[in-house]
Amino acid sequence: MNLPMIKEIGTVITLKRTHVIILVFGLLFSGGLFAERAYASDVPPPGFTAIETAAELAAIGATSGSRSGNYWLSNDIDISHVNWNAIGTFSAPFTGVFDGNGKTISGLWSGNRGSSQGLFGRIDGNGRADGTRGVVKDLTIELDPRGITGAGERKGALAGNIYNGAVVDNVHVRGVNGQSTIQGSGNYIAGFVGVVNSATVRNSSVNDVVVRGFEYQGGFAGAIYGRNNPVRALVEYSLVLDNVVVEDGYTAGGFAGILYEGARLFRSVSYADVYNRSHYAGGLLGKAHNDLLSIPRTTVEQCAAYGDVIADGYVIGGLIGELLHSTVIDAYARGNVTRLDSSAATSGIGGLIGYVSFEGASSNSTIKNTYFSGTVNPSQRPGHSYQRQSLRNGKRSLSWQSRRNDGRLQLF
Repeated sequence: MNLPMIKEIGTVITLKRTHVIILVFGLLFSGGLFAERAYASDVPPPGFTAIETAAELAAIGATSGSRSGNYWLSNDIDISHVNWNAIGTFSAPFTGVFDGNGKTISGLWSGNRGSSQGLFGRIDGNGRADGTRGVVKDLTIELDPRGITGAGERKGALAGNIYNGAVVDNVHVRGVNGQSTIQGSGNYIAGFVGVVNSATVRNSSVNDVVVRGFEYQGGFAGAIYGRNNPVRALVEYSLVLDNVVVEDGYTAGGFAGILYEGARLFRSVSYADVYNRSHYAGGLLGKAHNDLLSIPRTTVEQCAAYGDVIADGYVIGGLIGELLHSTVIDAYARGNVTRLDSSAATSGIGGLIGYVSFEGASSNSTIKNTYFSGTVNPSQRPGHSYQRQSLRNGKRSLSWQSRRNDGRLQLF
């Protein structure tokens, strides 16, 4: 089988503060995923306000006028001394433009209760389809070891929500040696964003984060919804990198808990391991669903999952847990899939997809040009423990399993 769009070659290295460059046989890959960007000016563009301090950053969320402004990060900012209050809320979102200028906001942590927690509470495109409002770009976020905790739902390092035509481009999240946790008592908990709804995210990544939640959680997003109002949800050229762990939860995926209602995931990869004690688990997605047959089908195209899936839920898949009225093209899974309890009720376990649902009169899912190359263990191995161990040399691992030595993915 030929999968020309995904090749296991090259090495990912980090240059400067926010750029992840892929070198292939000595040649710089300069298009698509993490292309090199120039930040030549020390002066904000016309119409932009320079942000230089943590106080100025926090003030963006103070009023409706400030939440719709245009901002330019002039230097790195450390906010570790602040229990961070998100910029904007679900009902009063950020609708302006935030240009990170290749700089880093470090020390992000929050113990606040309530929904919509992250650097931003909600980034909103204000219903525009031209991508000019609700824009965040060219930024690195470094989590504090204290992470983002506290009761509530819709949590992610960048934002709790990205909605209504918003655009996020070239934003990267990294934790600290597996100590940074994003967790909540509710739904939609993830490393990058809780919910993407009719918005676009591209060229972005998550690294070194532990995610815990109740339902719909993922290494990158809790949920990615299509809805076509004003745009079809799209996440592309994005990565969940090493040492990302998604634990527990009703529906969990290495990249996202659910891809839904016509959303599209394109040329994106997850290396996250998924440990799930409940219903749906997948190396890339817990579920890919489309309940509204009149809109474009939910689509996964040119994507891959490398992490292991270890669960005792109803549906377990190396790539996707459950598939309904959706399309999967040019995709593969290479992690191992293990079911913990062979006596528990189950609908399906599979190396690629756990269960293809046929709800409704006309099920029209498509699976094309895909493969799985790990192993499927239908029940726990006798004499081995599947409890996640503490950090060993900065990497999480299982007691019975040595770390893989997979190469990185070059997407083009």
